[in-house]
Amino acid sequence: MNQLSVFYAIYKKHNIHYWIKGVFSLLLVSMLLGCFAKKQAQEDAVLQQNTMERDLSWVSLSKITANSADLQSVPLILEVSLGYSTESLAASEEIRSKTIEIKDLIRSYFSQKSVKDIKPQWQDRYRLEIRDSINTKILKKSKISDIRFDTLEVLQ
Repeated sequence: MNQLSVFYAIYKKHNIHYWIKGVFSLLLVSMLLGCFAKKQAQEDAVLQQNTMERDLSWVSLSKITANSADLQSVPLILEVSLGYSTESLAASEEIRSKTIEIKDLIRSYFSQKSVKDIKPQWQDRYRLEIRDSINTKILKKSKISDIRFDTLEVLQ
């Protein structure tokens, strides 16, 4: 028997291909989890940096209602405050002039979420995504630094 046939006999007898698939799967899952953890750590650092900015002025938006993306949509009620640097004179004026667009963006954001996706532990992610979206899509002269949900209610 040559070495190749010995290897093949061992391979077949011990189901090594399952082991190889298992090891590959574990490596792939580890890499994916590592990427997710790194992205989450970056988001947490940005959020912490923004929260540490103590000199923020706030604009409270009036009540926003949205419907969830579920087949039988569920009403959502939101009250949101936008924080901006007190040093930015243009921010207050621009935010107030773009209130309708900002509220529409927030309404649209939550209308794409199902009720099972709206969880208190994910509020930090929502805040970052909405803030970045407002800053890139709506505001031109200024930027908001923080968002707070005064109310985020799912009416069931």
